[in-house]
Amino acid sequence: MKTKMGLLLILPFLCLQSCGESEGLSFHSNVEDHVFPTLYDDSCFALDNAVYHQEIALPSYATAMASIRSDCDYESRSGFVLELWEKEGFSSFFVSDSFKEKPALDSIGYAFAHKEIDLDGEKCHLIAIAIRSGAYEGEWANNITIGSEGDATGVSGCANVVYEGLLSYLEKEAYSGRTKFWLSGYSRGGSVANLLSGTLIDALEDGGFPSKIKAGKKDVYAYCFEAIACANNPDIDPRGERYQGVKNLLNFNDLIPHVIPHAWGFSRYGEDLYYPDRLTDIRFSFGVRRTMLNHYRYEEGGHKYTPYTVDDWKFYDVGEATAKENNLPRESVFPSIGRFARAVVQAVSNTIYRLIYAGLIEGGLRNLIAALVGLNPDIGEQPIAASAALNLINDFPFLRGLFFELVKGDAGSFAADMRFFLYKLFGANEKNYGAIKDLCSQNFFLFALVSAAFLGRRDIGMQFFSRDNLTKLFQCHYTELNYSFTRSCDKRIYGEEACELNDGSYYLLHVEKAEAITLEENAYGKLFSLQGGKMESLALSAERLNDGSVNIYLPKNGDYSYSCHGTSVRLSEVDSLGDEHPLKQDMPLSGRIEKQA
Repeated sequence: MKTKMGLLLILPFLCLQSCGESEGLSFHSNVEDHVFPTLYDDSCFALDNAVYHQEIALPSYATAMASIRSDCDYESRSGFVLELWEKEGFSSFFVSDSFKEKPALDSIGYAFAHKEIDLDGEKCHLIAIAIRSGAYEGEWANNITIGSEGDATGVSGCANVVYEGLLSYLEKEAYSGRTKFWLSGYSRGGSVANLLSGTLIDALEDGGFPSKIKAGKKDVYAYCFEAIACANNPDIDPRGERYQGVKNLLNFNDLIPHVIPHAWGFSRYGEDLYYPDRLTDIRFSFGVRRTMLNHYRYEEGGHKYTPYTVDDWKFYDVGEATAKENNLPRESVFPSIGRFARAVVQAVSNTIYRLIYAGLIEGGLRNLIAALVGLNPDIGEQPIAASAALNLINDFPFLRGLFFELVKGDAGSFAADMRFFLYKLFGANEKNYGAIKDLCSQNFFLFALVSAAFLGRRDIGMQFFSRDNLTKLFQCHYTELNYSFTRSCDKRIYGEEACELNDGSYYLLHVEKAEAITLEENAYGKLFSLQGGKMESLALSAERLNDGSVNIYLPKNGDYSYSCHGTSVRLSEVDSLGDEHPLKQDMPLSGRIEKQA
């Protein structure tokens, strides 16, 4: 078996903390020649689950990645995760039948394993739970199956299937006594793992679990990566102490975790933790970004991956006439994909409410996704690659007309004319023309309402329909990329140079009618200036609006001083969801914004 050379280089420098001697292992993901390093140690499951632990995060992500395989028959697609578990000392494997079959629209693949571990001299069962986290095929449609109330019905239904499977597994194996549960998943798998962890914890705490299993909320270690927010129960606090063992690791720039809007009441169980970003860590441009990308780009095989290019996101000026109506940005430096992603979801949720979505959009969108993955034989049995859709957007001249309809807010024409895009995408012919036409009709309200959603934020529409930008949105969700981010935050690998997770919030400094601005940071010097009508930035994201005001986005761990010529200055905090919360109004035109603890 091929071993990563990078692992051999880093092992002598491991600074092990909190638990025992971690063992260096390698695992496969997706295809046979993709091999990655990880670390594993039984004793880490004695740690307080209320605290984030790098010692558990890294092997959790490894489990999620090992659950992905696409280069073999379906019967063998659980092989990588079983191989990893075997290296970690697990046995008593169970693989669901759905993991061994071609994925359907609402199926879920999962697997269990068991290991007896010694914690403080006491024997304890450790149950590992892996949710298939890639090679979804038709399962992706389940992500957008939301329903009209409660938790997202698609993911919730899958979580219930896994929970019932877990009960059957425990009963069959006749386990009893002290038990720990270790859950992991990425993307859709992370969403299912997140809801499953909530169900499991509730059962353990409320007496709904088999009494012979001795466990509670402190015995659940759930690490979910890039998970969509699918929990929606107004009677509970999903972020409360009960769910302390659930940790969600997120790329600030990834759109996928936001595809179900928080404005509809959705959230995740447990604590959300974000990898560093230009908006959330002042050190990002001065070494942190390089560390985060190091393994992704430079380890053996890293050249196979698409470069992560968040720093050249393309901003488009909509022009004075369009920008004036809603005071839209006219100029931007280091535009943020993360802010864009949140703005897209906010614009859509302001126009499309959950009941409208459930009644008018969900069914047609499920059918559209089914056709895209080749599950509609009347249209075609070959899946449509994402690259093919992006190339069509770039090369099909008719889309320019669609683009102008979108920017002008002509929702009806946009929705009607989208049929030509689908005819081209699916290769319309005498046999499938009628089925494609029906698919267009089923999605008329989707196209019309999404177009209407961009009416007040036409700058977003222009950015969204850029092929280069759409490609970058896909990159933000790469499994291997975010695994390198998780490793970058592991002090066993990087010591004191390790990156630090954060809560995804940052400051917004707003200067009204700005004529000149200078902003410095104590450690890095001058980072931003506005002089003679020209904005320049060394590291900070900023934008100038149509009315001449300027927004500068400041990581909260910086120590800033500023001097402005304008009518007023105010400071807000922006949370991880993109919602603004005023902090200081009528600030002096010159002053300090001190580094926060």
